[in-house]
Amino acid sequence: MITQAFTYRPTVNDAIFSAKNFTASMLALYISLALDFQRPAWAMATAYIIAHPLSGALTSKAIYRVLGTLLGAAVAVLLVPRLVNAPALLSGALALWVGLCLYVSMLDRRPRSYIFMLAGYTAAIVGFSSVTEPLGVFDTALARCEEITLGILCATLVSHLVLPRHVGGLVSMRIDAWLRDSASLLIDSLHGEAGMRRLPRDLQHLAAGVAELRTLFVHLAYEKPQLRGGQGVLRVLHDRMALMLPVIGAITDRVTALRSLAGGERPADIARLVELLERWLRPGPDDDPAADLAALREAIGRLRADAQRRAQAAGEPGGADTSAWEAILRDSLAMRLERLVELRVDAHDLWRHIRRGERPRRRVGRQLPVGELRDHGVALRCGAAAAMSVGFCAFAWIATGWPSGVMAVQMASVGSCILSFMDDPVPALKGFLQCTVLSAVVAALYLFGALPMTSHYVTLVMALAVFLLPVGMMQASMAHFGIALPMIANTILLLNIHNVQNETFDTFINGAIASVLGFAVPTIVIYFVRAMNPDASVRRLIAGGWAELAEAARGRLALGRDSFARRMYDRVAMLAPRAGAAAPAVRAKALRTSFEFGAAVNLVELQRLRPQLPVAGRAALDDLLGAMARLFDARRKRRDAAGAPADALRSLDAALTQVRREPPAQGLREILAALAGLRLAFFGSAAPYRG
Repeated sequence: MITQAFTYRPTVNDAIFSAKNFTASMLALYISLALDFQRPAWAMATAYIIAHPLSGALTSKAIYRVLGTLLGAAVAVLLVPRLVNAPALLSGALALWVGLCLYVSMLDRRPRSYIFMLAGYTAAIVGFSSVTEPLGVFDTALARCEEITLGILCATLVSHLVLPRHVGGLVSMRIDAWLRDSASLLIDSLHGEAGMRRLPRDLQHLAAGVAELRTLFVHLAYEKPQLRGGQGVLRVLHDRMALMLPVIGAITDRVTALRSLAGGERPADIARLVELLERWLRPGPDDDPAADLAALREAIGRLRADAQRRAQAAGEPGGADTSAWEAILRDSLAMRLERLVELRVDAHDLWRHIRRGERPRRRVGRQLPVGELRDHGVALRCGAAAAMSVGFCAFAWIATGWPSGVMAVQMASVGSCILSFMDDPVPALKGFLQCTVLSAVVAALYLFGALPMTSHYVTLVMALAVFLLPVGMMQASMAHFGIALPMIANTILLLNIHNVQNETFDTFINGAIASVLGFAVPTIVIYFVRAMNPDASVRRLIAGGWAELAEAARGRLALGRDSFARRMYDRVAMLAPRAGAAAPAVRAKALRTSFEFGAAVNLVELQRLRPQLPVAGRAALDDLLGAMARLFDARRKRRDAAGAPADALRSLDAALTQVRREPPAQGLREILAALAGLRLAFFGSAAPYRG
C-alpha cells in the first residue's frame, strides 16, 4: 500500500479538489466549535466522505446521506430505550438492522441505495454510543444528524461555488463517444475477422457505458441544468442506446452468414448496403446525412423485396439447397437494419433537442421499464456478513466490558457496508486496516505533538493542512482513493477535536486498537461468508443468465422484448469489469455468452408470437423452446447434456420448416427472423439450414 502511494502523480485538478475539500472540512470544524457541538469530527469527516469532483454527484450523495442518517437515527431512538435492559437483545437487533439495510441496499444498484446503507450503520453508531447512557440517545441522534448535515452543507456549498465541475459536460462527452463508438463497432465488425473478434468485448464495453450513464443521469438532476431536455427525455435516449446493442449483434451475425453462404465474399448488393450504412454512420465533411439516410432506406427496401422474391422462388420446403435460408437471412437483415435506423435516428433527434434545451416534438412517457438485475443471493450474504460482524464485536464488547469496545462495533458496522459493492472486498479491507494503523500514528503525532502547541483556530488549520492537503489530492485518483479516504477519515475521527482537548494517551491507544479491530473482524467474516474471486463472480453471473434464459424459453418471464433486452444487457454490463480481472479461459467464456445473451431476446419474441401460429406450428415451436430450455439448464450446471445441442438444432430447423410450410396469418417475418437469430447465435458453426 505504501509503495502504491508513491506511484501517485498529482495534477492541478487534484490540487483544486483537495483544497475545496479541506476548505469545506475546516468550515464545518469552525461552525461546530463555534456552536460547541458534541462531535465536530463527524462534520469534518463527512465533508471528505461525500466529496466528489462533480458537483451534481456530490449533491445527490449528500441528499441520500441526510435521508439515511435521519432514518438510522430514528431507528436508534426507537430501539435503545426499549431494549437497553437487555444488552444482548439490543445488540442483536442493531446487528440485524445493519444486515437488513445492507441487503436492501444491495438489491438497488442506483445511487439511492446509499440511503439504506447509511440507515444501517448510523443506527449502529448512535445506538451503541447510547448503551451506557440510554437517556441521552435522543441527544446523541440529534447531534449526529446536526453534524452530518453541517458537513454536507459545507461540502455542497464549496463544491457549487468554487470552480464547480458539472455532470452535464461529462454526460455530453460520454453520449457523443458512445454514439461514435457504437457506429465504429458495427462498421468494423462488418469489414473483417478482426472486427468480428472484437465485437463481443466491445459490446460488453458499450453495455457498461450505458449502465454508467444511467447513474450519471441521476446525478444530473441535482445540479444547475446544462442539459435541459428533462429526465423523461434522457431516459428515452438511454433506452434507445441500450436497445441498439442486440440489433448491432444481429446485423453482424446476418452479414457474416450471408458472406459464408457466398463462399467468403459479400454479395454485391450486401456490399453496397454495407457501404451506404458506413457512409450514413460515419459521414465525411462533404456528405449529406439526409441524402445518405434516404439512400440507405431505399437499399433496405430493395433488400426486403429481393428476400421476398427469393422466398417465393425457393419452392416447397424440403429442397436440398440453401435458397430458403438465404431468403430468411436477407429479410431478417432488412428488419434489423430498419430497427437500427429507427433507434439511431430517434437517439440523435433526442440528443439534438437535449443539447439545444428544447423539448422533442413527440410526447415522452415518464417511466420506462429498466430491467435491472437483483441478485438476492449476493445481497443476502452481504447482509449476513454485516450482521455477523457487528454482532460478534458487540458481544465481545459486552463480555469483556472494554470501555473502548463500542468504537470497534461502530467501525465493524461501517467496514461491513462501505465496500459491499465489491465481489471480494477483503483486499480493500486489508488496505483499510493498514491505513487505520497509519492514521493512528498520524493522529498520535498531532494529539501529543502538534496540537498542544496550537491555541488558535488559524494555527490549528495550518497544522492540519500539512497532512490533509497532500493526502486529499490522492482522493481524486481512483487508483489511490482507497488509501486517501480511510487515512483522512480515521485520522479526523481519532483526533476527535473539541474546544477543550483532554485526550489521554491510554484512551487514545484504546480507541486506535478498537478501530483496527473494527475493520479486522468484518475482513475475516467477509472472507468466509461472501468473498468471491472474479472467476467465481463471472461464473455466477453467467449461470444466472442461463437460468433466466431457461425461464424465458418456458414462458415464465412476464417481460416484453425490449424489457428483456435491457435486462440481459444489464447482466452483460455487470460481466464486463469482472471478466477483465478473470482468468483467460473464464474471460473468453464471458465474451461468448455475452453475445448469446444479447440474441436471447428472440426467445421472448417467439413467446409473444406463438399464439399467431397454427396448431402444428405451435407444437413445433414448443418442442424448440423445450429443447432450448434443456440446453440452457445444461449450460447453467456447467455440464454437457448428451445430445442437447443437436436436439435443440434439430428442433429449431423443424420449427423453421413447419412455419414456412404453414405460415401464420400475420407475424411470419418476425417469427422467421427470431428463429434465424437463435440459430445464428447459438449454432453459428453448424451447417446452413436447408429447409
